[in-house]
Amino acid sequence: MKLFLIRHGNATNKAFSIGKPLSDMGIAEVQVLAKNIKKTDFLVEQIFHSGKLRAEQTAEIIQNYLKVR
Repeated sequence: MKLFLIRHGNATNKAFSIGKPLSDMGIAEVQVLAKNIKKTDFLVEQIFHSGKLRAEQTAEIIQNYLKVR
């Protein structure tokens, strides 16, 4: 088993949004990361996140690019 820890993408300013979602730049960062992970052809069985909005968004973007069993 291999475990990869990924930090969420860049988030918006906390004062701007209470939930602190990913910024446009953060979304783009995660998409680039997910595309690069996809090229490696890793088999991903599960994705976990902390429950924070930005972490959940990061996990969803990565899941959309990879084959998650």
